[in-house]
Amino acid sequence: MPLLKLHKAGRKFDAQLGKCLFHLQVEHMGDDSYYFKAPDGHCGPKCHDHQHYLPEYSTDIAAAWEVMEELICRGWLPGVSSCGGHGWRCDMMTTAHGGKDFYVVSTESAPHAICLAAHKVLEAE
Repeated sequence: MPLLKLHKAGRKFDAQLGKCLFHLQVEHMGDDSYYFKAPDGHCGPKCHDHQHYLPEYSTDIAAAWEVMEELICRGWLPGVSSCGGHGWRCDMMTTAHGGKDFYVVSTESAPHAICLAAHKVLEAE
């Protein structure tokens, strides 16, 4: 599994996460515009030339929730909590291997914490 090289929240990190976690064919269209090809050719509201706008996983909580759902499908148990006004924390424990793998990350935002935890999961798989 290719590892993510960037850890800072932003579109480059989102693109790497899309490729590594979701196996998307991501294309950079200039500036901060990233798209992925729709496998069924369907074109929705955030679509350009039969490509979908890549979700902002590391900065948008709704998109980060897609990351959480994927990790749950892979057998990981996530937990997200506030650090009392000092950022956010995301814990990941696997249900595989007797629950022996456990990761904790904390950073300035919940979406970024979720994505950094996903990075730890990708390193472990």
